[in-house]
Amino acid sequence: MMKKKGCLLRALCGALVLTLAWGSVAPSVVFAVNVTIPPGTTVPVKLLTPVSSATSSVGDIVSMSVDSDITVKGRVVIPAGAVAQGTVTTAKKKGLLGFPGVIGIQVNSIKLPDGGAVMISGGRNLDGSDNMVLAIAVTILCLFGFLISGGDVAMPVGTVLATTVSAPAEVDVP
Repeated sequence: MMKKKGCLLRALCGALVLTLAWGSVAPSVVFAVNVTIPPGTTVPVKLLTPVSSATSSVGDIVSMSVDSDITVKGRVVIPAGAVAQGTVTTAKKKGLLGFPGVIGIQVNSIKLPDGGAVMISGGRNLDGSDNMVLAIAVTILCLFGFLISGGDVAMPVGTVLATTVSAPAEVDVP
């Protein structure tokens, strides 16, 4: 009788250990939900590379990242840090006679963690300081005013641009 109780006790302990072990490694199931990001959704992006009228050229690629999580219906559809890409669309160095430098960028798309992309639009154009009036006045007074140049303009790393989703985009989110 003692031998049967010992075997039964060992069997129950073994079953308990297996149950606890199986419960701690059981796979969890996560269901993805398809969410549509509506056009016009605002997506702030920040520059990861500087852009300047003195050094940038039209066509240069500009690296950016999403500045904050974008949510739709309480779910994060575009996470902060997602990679965004843009292009320099205008680049003019400052010139003589006070002409200012000009720089413009257009944001094109955001790459999602699952490999998909969201098309976005937005950007910014900036002009440097315009010293043309000063240059003309100095030229009239002493003939050397044409040597006065305008100012270059730059967008440093961390500059935040407001962009918007161009077309409806479907994403699967947990």
